[in-house]
Amino acid sequence: MDLSAHLTRNPFKAEQLRYDDRFKEKKRAAVITAGAAPGLTNLLVARTAAMMDSVEAVYIRLYESTESDDPVSQWSAEVSFDEAISWPRIVRNGRFRYGKRFGETEKFRFPPPIGEATVVLAAQDEVGTVPYFLPLREMDVKIGGNEIDRLRRWYRQGKLTRSRGLVASRFPKTPTPRQVAAIDPQRCSAECEVRGSRRGARREEGSSNRSPGRRHISVALPDSATRTGAFARLLCHGTRGRAVRQIFSA
Repeated sequence: MDLSAHLTRNPFKAEQLRYDDRFKEKKRAAVITAGAAPGLTNLLVARTAAMMDSVEAVYIRLYESTESDDPVSQWSAEVSFDEAISWPRIVRNGRFRYGKRFGETEKFRFPPPIGEATVVLAAQDEVGTVPYFLPLREMDVKIGGNEIDRLRRWYRQGKLTRSRGLVASRFPKTPTPRQVAAIDPQRCSAECEVRGSRRGARREEGSSNRSPGRRHISVALPDSATRTGAFARLLCHGTRGRAVRQIFSA
């Protein structure tokens, strides 16, 4: 099991896919990009696409917001910095391409209590896996919330560049579960919209999941570990995307 991809050899294809034939020869199974996003988002897309005969577009919208006096992130400093300075991968007219960093701003309505929020393009791994299993013409991933807003502000101020390197004050170490429990609750949401057709008619379907405030789950397990567990449970039992809330609440 692997939680993410580095997209180093091919910026538009998860490097783990190179081992597909070797795993088949040994009759072994590998579960890749098996975290929250990517991971749960991939499953939401797959289950929603299964409702259609053909898929034209996939749009993933993420939201993450944590109230804190100082910068705080559930991700490692290195991962957060790399995503902040990387070009977003997108699919347009059936072809891979780079999008503008923090570009294509739009308003997206998440389920309550989040509501409408601004989302922007982000360098996410889903674009390096989904198009290889679902022929489509458009795909992108956008993120909203105070963390991406902060990164976008630093980028516009010229403070986020590869040459400047990782500044510790802007990208703190990942907090421990006990430290996370002491901050204000976090709001997270993942929404997947799939457009296509079924029985000759155009359709648009969506799946979503929302995690509770991290304060409710961090005492037992780190948040990303909890979501990875939910991913494994969904994968093994074929649970529909809309049941993710029940898994988080269990």
